[in-house]
Amino acid sequence: FLYLNYSMSLKIYSENLYNQRNFSANINSTSEKLANDGRNLLMANRYDDAIKKFNASIQADNSNTQAHFDLARAYTYKKDYKNAIISYDNYLTQKPNDVEAITMQGECYKSLGLYKQAQKNFQTAININPKYDYALRNLKEAKNYELLYYGYLVKKFIVN
Repeated sequence: FLYLNYSMSLKIYSENLYNQRNFSANINSTSEKLANDGRNLLMANRYDDAIKKFNASIQADNSNTQAHFDLARAYTYKKDYKNAIISYDNYLTQKPNDVEAITMQGECYKSLGLYKQAQKNFQTAININPKYDYALRNLKEAKNYELLYYGYLVKKFIVN
């Protein structure tokens, strides 16, 4: 139940972010059409098809930063966190101060149990925007998960 809520809230949050983003007028029209098709597939939960469209969009125009971001989102929704992290890295090379993408990448690290790296991402986002609540909450949560995990290991290997 908790995981379903987390997954659903991440998706709703990402859709709201998408609606707030500005598109560049310089993007190749073929790339943008493919990316738009990918977004429609993404919203229909057809993640594999969306990923194909976003990859084709990026091949048509590698400067289409929104397609890079949307590709990362598609991998995130698919729960393919390793590829999502790579895609966020590609996006962040073009938009290094995007606190939403940094935080969402941190969510992927957290989902993989890589709490230190997740905390690093959340802290980076907070350094850029100290009032960014989404990163603040996630930083606290990642620290708590890390403590729980280490407490479990201590109990399992030392107490037993």
